[in-house]
Amino acid sequence: MKNVNVVYEKCARKLEDIGIKTGHVRKVTANNRVKTRWGMCRIVYTPNGKMYEIEINAVLLKDTCSDEATETTMIHELLHTCENCHNHGVEWKRLADIVNSRYGYNVKTATSASEKGIAEEEREFKHVVRCKRCGKICGYYRHSKV
Repeated sequence: MKNVNVVYEKCARKLEDIGIKTGHVRKVTANNRVKTRWGMCRIVYTPNGKMYEIEINAVLLKDTCSDEATETTMIHELLHTCENCHNHGVEWKRLADIVNSRYGYNVKTATSASEKGIAEEEREFKHVVRCKRCGKICGYYRHSKV
């Protein structure tokens, strides 16, 4: 299992090395509850100013997940802490392009499990349906008519 704080430190250093200044991150955690997203960056307003909390899906910290998949997600969230980057606007995309060209990553606004090299079954769906004809598996987080 990867240590979320070690991944954070490595990615923060990579951004610093290429001149990208991130905001103050006060907490980085692995999230076992969130199943629908890879990561999340939350703004927290404190008496000392604006700070950030980052959560990474625990699936990305498993040893079976590639370091690149974990790092691209962490960098994606760290870019949200940069000035004018809390959304996926022009500045966020500009910085993502810099990271991608420098490190050969594929940081983008959204990625699927298959792009990260993760089988959909690993995302721990509450409901799984397998097609009787082709065998394809579809996962659902909520009860559906299927």
